[in-house]
Amino acid sequence: MKSVIRAILCLLLAVSLAPPAHAEYWGDMDPEPVYSPDMPEYHWKAGNSYYHQGEYDLALASYTRAIEINASFSNAFHGLAFTYRAMGRLDLALDNYDEVIRLIPDYAQPYMKRAEIYQFLGRTEEAERDLNLFVKHYGQYPAAYLTRGDFYMTKNAYDRAAVDYALALERNPNLLTAFVKYAEALLLAGYPEEASAVFERAATIADGPAPASARTGEIGTIELRLSPSFGMEGEMNDTVVTLCPTEELTALIHANDFFNMPETIETGVLDGHYTRITVCLKNGESKTVGGLVAEEFGPDAFIAVYDAIVLASNAR
Repeated sequence: MKSVIRAILCLLLAVSLAPPAHAEYWGDMDPEPVYSPDMPEYHWKAGNSYYHQGEYDLALASYTRAIEINASFSNAFHGLAFTYRAMGRLDLALDNYDEVIRLIPDYAQPYMKRAEIYQFLGRTEEAERDLNLFVKHYGQYPAAYLTRGDFYMTKNAYDRAAVDYALALERNPNLLTAFVKYAEALLLAGYPEEASAVFERAATIADGPAPASARTGEIGTIELRLSPSFGMEGEMNDTVVTLCPTEELTALIHANDFFNMPETIETGVLDGHYTRITVCLKNGESKTVGGLVAEEFGPDAFIAVYDAIVLASNAR
């Protein structure tokens, strides 16, 4: 049974690491908003384009110009942080995450990204501090506790990791990834009986029947609407792709309990998008789940389904 659980976890992790779709797979629904060179958004969008092309010096110049126009334009600092991180200039990435946090102190994602850099640099106390702040601002979602739990696992603080994984399960009692992580933490902490019980619970979830509304063969089409952005500000335009689900994608939707997800899931922003996934059943009913998607973190089930749909879009 444990091998079944680990196989499912590997599937979830594999689809969560799938590369994002290329632009040519998306059809424009609305025109891009028009910005003039005297607006920070104009240079911010140019910086985004340069960043994605790997033209980092040009991206830096564009983001800097946006800040010269509006010193409070947090998106530009966010762009600088990502660009410097990609260039390996972690000191400057940290400085710009500091600015994003100064401008938007309740925005959770920069704390997590800054913690990643601190951990890479061996500054574990600062990393833990930022992860605590990430949990403070994002603690309504299990992903916050999974992230901090993973940090404690790297530090061999298995008891503390187990506590965080348990807190993740309090927020989503059916999150299979959290069960597997929780069981592993308990096992390494020296609680084999408790770990076995958690594995048994995970097996029950993994082997349980799909919801009546989501049985295999009942799904007709899947629609993914995407509003690309880079940061928290600025207008967005919708793009859309519609596809018929494969057997694997349908199974993934079942496994992640898509039909019991909340209608809105807010996850923060990475190189992010406001995304709406609509699953249309053959009986005419549908379910739409939407939120700010980040490929590196967020409610795991939603991210797994999102990435799998993107991967299917690329393959068609």
